[in-house]
Amino acid sequence: MYQFSNTLPKIKFTELSKSGYVEFRQVLSSFMEPKLGAKVSFGTYEVMKGKGLLAINESYVRGKVKVHGIPCFESVSTYVNHNDNKKYEVISFDRIIDGHVQPLAYIEEYPNGCREFYTFKDKHFMDHWAIGENNCGMEINLKSKGIITCDGGKILASEDRSGLTDIVGEYEVKINEKTFHTVRLVLMAAENQVSDFFIDTNGKEVMHRFFIPDDGFNDSMKENPYSKQFPEAYTITVNDRKRVCTTYVIPDYALM
Repeated sequence: MYQFSNTLPKIKFTELSKSGYVEFRQVLSSFMEPKLGAKVSFGTYEVMKGKGLLAINESYVRGKVKVHGIPCFESVSTYVNHNDNKKYEVISFDRIIDGHVQPLAYIEEYPNGCREFYTFKDKHFMDHWAIGENNCGMEINLKSKGIITCDGGKILASEDRSGLTDIVGEYEVKINEKTFHTVRLVLMAAENQVSDFFIDTNGKEVMHRFFIPDDGFNDSMKENPYSKQFPEAYTITVNDRKRVCTTYVIPDYALM
């Protein structure tokens, strides 16, 4: 296994254009295409509080399954919970159909010990995991549509809807001494969270970041926002609401 450093690698972003195009067949944030034999390890780095490497996670495609009679692939992974910085398991069920990578179901483990299972027939799944209109999935041939745009640290979205995505430009991303020509994909996530993904010209994601509301979930930190507690944290605004970056996630193949 690749030896991840305990501190976040040196990363530099250079915007090249305001639009872009890429063919992308991976499941968003998994670094894997839904197919047998896929496997990857990735480092999760906490940056808001400056903790550095939180965990080394592994993802792999376990096999073929059916969800409500629909054939798909089962992918097993781990994630680090923002609240307790501990590692938990998540299982996704995805397929490629009609030019889209479509999620069908998720099983997620929570700190209280409960494992929750939701499919595309559940409202919770549609609110938190669905991608695209009516969960049509992520288009394989991704191109800028102008529904989300970026100007420096300001992101403007045509609507604040979970599952909304768009390519906001081309970027040169330098990680340590390796340089990648990428497009930047922005995802509007549930509970006012935002993520951005940098995908190279070969259709492989080289890293992504997570952003949470500066004033906390459900305004829980309104009187003491994260940017006040951690003034060195990187922030952006999305439709004039501030978000703070909590995490960088980088796969082994982007560092080797």
